[in-house]
This record gives sequence, structure tokens and C-alpha cells, in this order.
Amino acid sequence: AGQLRAFLTSRSMSRRQGDQISGRLDRRALHRLNRPGMLPSKNVFERTVAGQSNNVAVMIMLDCSGSMVGSKLDMARKSLHIMGNALTGLETLGVQWASYGFTTRRDGNVYNGHQSRTESLQHYQFKSFSDNWRRAEVGARTYADIDTCCNCDSDSIRWALAELLKVKADRHILLVLSDGQPAFAGNQSGTTALKATIEGARKMGIEVGSIGIQTDDPQAYYGEDTPVIHNVDELPKALLEQARNWFIK
Repeated sequence: AGQLRAFLTSRSMSRRQGDQISGRLDRRALHRLNRPGMLPSKNVFERTVAGQSNNVAVMIMLDCSGSMVGSKLDMARKSLHIMGNALTGLETLGVQWASYGFTTRRDGNVYNGHQSRTESLQHYQFKSFSDNWRRAEVGARTYADIDTCCNCDSDSIRWALAELLKVKADRHILLVLSDGQPAFAGNQSGTTALKATIEGARKMGIEVGSIGIQTDDPQAYYGEDTPVIHNVDELPKALLEQARNWFIK
């Protein structure tokens, strides 16, 4: 959290950039005007470069399907708390964030939305954008009886994107913690739909990424550079790499 905060603080500050052909004369570059045997350089000016905005909204989605039960779900929860503490420390810099778990509930109804399924979506709120994490964290920690079922990743991600876009921000980021493949009851093409949903979100300018929980299966959907963690100790490095990729733009 400390490294990320220092990184975001520095990128938000205005700075002087040299090696310019116009602007304010850079006294440090005057030697370029008189170099024996070489033509004088025009790049002896500097300009003020405005700091980049940290007005960012982040949505974290946790796969709470049956295949996650046990060590994977425990790791996902611990990862959420690590990320929650890190992101809460960045709120004063303009970062807003929320987190939900996703699975399904078998109710026998047919849902003809993005794809046909006979299970309803189930989303567990760990923290909304308006929640205080210190208070929400208590509820997330004691949320031991998650009713796990299947996972219709595409439809749950579309739900998350709709919630994310309700937040006014310069940039929107979606991070999914998952162990892999969509699986739900119904007339499904879950893998194709998930790829289409991710591609569509990225075309809208939303940055979508994932961290694989003990498997590299998410790389087939989110990209080959998707990090994989096998224990919680690996999370800070994976998270910092993802965050730098997002915030450095």
C-alpha cells in the first residue's frame, strides 16, 4: 500500500519536462547550443507537465462458486482484505472502490438475458462504493456461510460493469478474482459469452483484469499476462503489478 500510495502521489504532481523545442528556456540544457563539431540543438526548453488524475473507480468481484469452496475461497477473502486496506489508504488521493462476491441460485426459472440460464444471479456485497471499509470489513470477515452454487461469469460481470459505471470517475477498473471456467445450468455458451463481455467492456474504455486463484484458467479470458497466486503471500506483488499497469496510463 505504501509503494502504491507513493507512486500515485508522485504521478499526480505537476513536474518540469525538459528536452523540448519550445517553452521556457532550460538553463541546464544551454551547453547544447555550443557543442564543437555539432549543430546547435533546438531542444533547450522545458514545459510544465500537469499531474495525472487519480479519480478512479475500482470494482473487485470475487468468484464464490462451488469450485472455490475451501482454500481458494479462503485465499480470495484474505486477498480482499489486503486489497481493501490498500485501496482504503488511497481514497484521499481520489480512488473509489467496491467489492462483491458472485455465484448463482438454482430456482428453476428461465432467464433470457445475455444468455439463457435456469439459475438466478447471486451477488454478495462486501463493500459498496458508499460504505466505510472499516465497518464493512467486519461483515465480510464473518460472512462464512456463503451459499455457493455455480458461476455465470458473463452475466455477473455485466451486472458489475453497470454498477461500476454509475460512479463518476475519469477511469473505471474491474478486477475479478476467480479460479476459472464459467459453469451454470441452462442453454449456455458461457466461455464465448465471457470473452465477448470482456472485449465489449474494454472497447468502452473500461480496464478489465483478473487474478487467477491457484489456476491460470482466467488467462484464456483476461489475457496471458493475468497473474496467478497460489498463496496469499504472492498477492501484494501481483496486485502492485496490476495497479501499476492500470495507473501508469
